[in-house]
Amino acid sequence: MSLNKNVIILVSLMLLALGVIATIPARHILNVTPNRGLYDDDSKVTVLNTTSFKTAVFHTNNAWLVEFYSSWCGFCQRYAPTWKAVAASTYGWKDILISAAVDCANEDNTPLCREYEIMKYPTVKFFGANTKAGDMGTEIAKGNSADELVHNAINMLKKEQADGRGFNWPNITPYRSTDVQNLWKNAPESVQYIFLIFEESDSYIGSEVILDLHFVKGIQIRNVLNQNEALAKLLGISSYPSMIVLERNSTPEHLRVVDKTREEFRKAIEIFLRNKGIEFSVNEQTSSKENKDSVLNYVQNVKENGKKQPSHDVVFQADLELAVQYSLKHEIPLKNVISGKMLDALRNYLSVLAKYFPTESEGKAYLRALQGKALANVSQLKGSDFLAYVKKLEQGVKYSSFISNRDWVGCKGSSPIYRGYPCGLWTLFHTLTVNSVLQNGTDKNFKSLEVLDAMLGYITHFFGCHDCSLHFQEMAAESMHSDVLKPEDSIMWLWKAHNKVNKRLAGDTTEDPKHPKIQFPSRDNCPVCRHRDGSWDYNEVLKYVKLVYRRENIKTIPVEDRINQHSGSNNFEVSELHSNSFSSLKNAAASNQRFGWNFNIFDVSLCVILYLVSACILLLVFLKFIVRKKYKKKYYVHDLLGKV
Repeated sequence: MSLNKNVIILVSLMLLALGVIATIPARHILNVTPNRGLYDDDSKVTVLNTTSFKTAVFHTNNAWLVEFYSSWCGFCQRYAPTWKAVAASTYGWKDILISAAVDCANEDNTPLCREYEIMKYPTVKFFGANTKAGDMGTEIAKGNSADELVHNAINMLKKEQADGRGFNWPNITPYRSTDVQNLWKNAPESVQYIFLIFEESDSYIGSEVILDLHFVKGIQIRNVLNQNEALAKLLGISSYPSMIVLERNSTPEHLRVVDKTREEFRKAIEIFLRNKGIEFSVNEQTSSKENKDSVLNYVQNVKENGKKQPSHDVVFQADLELAVQYSLKHEIPLKNVISGKMLDALRNYLSVLAKYFPTESEGKAYLRALQGKALANVSQLKGSDFLAYVKKLEQGVKYSSFISNRDWVGCKGSSPIYRGYPCGLWTLFHTLTVNSVLQNGTDKNFKSLEVLDAMLGYITHFFGCHDCSLHFQEMAAESMHSDVLKPEDSIMWLWKAHNKVNKRLAGDTTEDPKHPKIQFPSRDNCPVCRHRDGSWDYNEVLKYVKLVYRRENIKTIPVEDRINQHSGSNNFEVSELHSNSFSSLKNAAASNQRFGWNFNIFDVSLCVILYLVSACILLLVFLKFIVRKKYKKKYYVHDLLGKV
């Protein structure tokens, strides 16, 4: 009976341990899964990270074309279909050139992006064949289209061959001899047909077709530029581009090409070889237009099927804190060395945070400590050292309330690529401008441009989306210093600038379909902010913006409420003014919710499980001794004396 009771206790403890595992929030388990950012499993883009990058890129016979981007960057989101088109267009060249991508918004990739000096998003770098450790790659122009970037990559491949690398690749340098017999002298015996593509000097059709069909056995393709007039005259070429096929011991034959495109030249070669009994297939390439259309169709479907949630102009403390955390732990540390104007910008940014960020004494102490680090008597500061200092500060429990937020609330988008950090950054700067005026606006020494200048410095030197940064700098150069003459002007200038951005990006493919960009505030939320003719009543707008962003009205949500909101529907949203924000895209995936001492929910659950398992093992050992004692053989007198 006692043994059965012990077994029941043991089973109960094991069930309890399983129950603890089951209660771990699903989102913490999912966060362990690698995030592919803007490029899913269906694309032909090779996704690299800090672990796989050097192993994949270095000491290989092929070259690499790598896009370093940030998944929250609006320009990167807009550029993603182009990059996918590049990867699809060159996919048949993967033994020569591989298109890859690194998401710098992923915190794990921060050291890699800093090491390769990624100062803006997106940045495209070319790594040649047999690249050795320490090679920083060559930055190349992104171009205005997928075709233009492919052409830039071909130029790099040509340079590789000119420098003696890529010797096992097909020859894409132009044929310059005037004698076709030289072609046969250098051609292997297995080659039966040689195709010559005559083209203008700025054409890339020949190189593209050579790379497209380099795997076909028994043929060789070379391109000839229009400068080789002697060979063109010899073979009767009068227009460009044109194509000639040479067969051993036969006269040259002109191949008719209907449309002067890469695809038509490739098709003409395929038809000719099929008639000669040589069959092969080339995977259809995906055009940039098809990629763009797929994105547009996705957005349109979400708009048609999804219902826009009701919006309230509410600012959440969690969004403000997470925006600051992301800037401190990700964007600023990305810089290898911070000096000169960049260091001044960092000091100004930390100064306005320490003065005007709405937080309690713990948070103030945290920000002042960071400000002190930047204000130290140094001419430069390493980004890695700054990050190490931030993490060192987080070791102290006294700062835990400020660093506890790990997910967006009002800035949460309908998809991981929307809103997030850019939304949080807009919210942060609106909050700083409003609270600086409310706090010190009546002081005769108050600097009306203090927050805006700090904001401009941060966006110029640290904000990763290059396209977005340039747009903001242009707006600031046009009117910021001329329009801001008194304290309230800083609030209104930022409000106007933000609405200007929303107007420009409304309907863009980067817009969150469930959070469309509007002119803030909406009529529903502030009926008095507009006159009857629809024009703005600036006095009422100023009152309303002050009301929304003032410290007393910022919504603080307990940790458990944030988790409940994220697992269900979000009943609160920050105004559409912040929808998708600077670049209209979300930042890197947020981390797990943390407790004190830097433990997260998963860590605590794991400790509980280990404790229970240890208890079960001790109980089993205890039961073993009980059973052994119970069934231990007893000796009697007749056993000692023998049976009678």
